[in-house]
Amino acid sequence: DGAWSRVRPLLSAATPAYTGISFVETHLFDGDERHPESAALVGGGAMMVLEPGKGILAHRERGGNLHTWVMLRRPA
Repeated sequence: DGAWSRVRPLLSAATPAYTGISFVETHLFDGDERHPESAALVGGGAMMVLEPGKGILAHRERGGNLHTWVMLRRPA
């Protein structure tokens, strides 16, 4: 339902708080043709690259699309 859920306030007084980690979600459509280097890194399944304070997670979806997330630790 997202960070600013309309349902959460009905169940809890908790509010979202930035914890220092940001996620950026992307889709690379037609990965094999338009993004061959990225598609080769992901292969036929998934890929994770993690380092302290940052990372990339990607997996292959139907139609050769690549679904990716970039994670970055940034102070509030």
